[in-house]
Amino acid sequence: MKEYLFALSDRFARISVWKWLIPTIVVSLAAWVFVSTRPISNHYRITMEIAVDGVVHIGSGVIEVNWYPTPKSLEGLANGGSGASNVRGEAPGVDRGDRGLLFVLLSGPELKDRGSGASYFSGDPEMFVLNAYPTRNVRTKPARSDDAAPSPGEVEVPVSRLPMLVRFRDINNPLSVEKVDPNDLTPAFGPGVRFARATISITDQPITTGIIKTLPWLEGLRANLDGTVIVSSNTLAGTLGVPKFKR
Repeated sequence: MKEYLFALSDRFARISVWKWLIPTIVVSLAAWVFVSTRPISNHYRITMEIAVDGVVHIGSGVIEVNWYPTPKSLEGLANGGSGASNVRGEAPGVDRGDRGLLFVLLSGPELKDRGSGASYFSGDPEMFVLNAYPTRNVRTKPARSDDAAPSPGEVEVPVSRLPMLVRFRDINNPLSVEKVDPNDLTPAFGPGVRFARATISITDQPITTGIIKTLPWLEGLRANLDGTVIVSSNTLAGTLGVPKFKR
């Protein structure tokens, strides 16, 4: 009986050791990867030009994209993956006077589901940058270091590569958000309003701030624009989270 109890006690002791040992190993490995992978940080200015009755209104904002290349020691485990990335910044806005504000969300371009053919917008705003510089290795080369780095000059972005555009019928009401079609701004802003062009460029300027002054209710939200936590609503306000506007 004593031998059985001793074996049982020993088994539980080993289980307890693994309970703390495995998380410790995982955390240590994650910390090592983070420390050994120096992010490559670039600032990008996104500029939108909207013509209102022949007068061009310009709005722009600077975001930061940090690229975390896969360490060479882990490239085999990453199955050819190119690492991770994150974005900091705020959704640029274009003020068209009495026609209202147009926001360029922190999202990727519009994509098509291969199965259903349904349209959706990528949740990764860095895809907007990668599409703008398709032949440049922006993930592994710092800006302006050599010919492989993205050019600091302006790159014009076609309408099909734009992030989601939205406006608010009532700027003080997050539930009044509406998706805007860049190919046809008339339904949202009336006649005489058209999309002119969009550009992206490398810049040394700091990240743009101040969206809280325009959308003060953002500060009180912790999830989606309609206050929900899980994306389950059929409304746009229920599917757009705060990170689409501010990260």
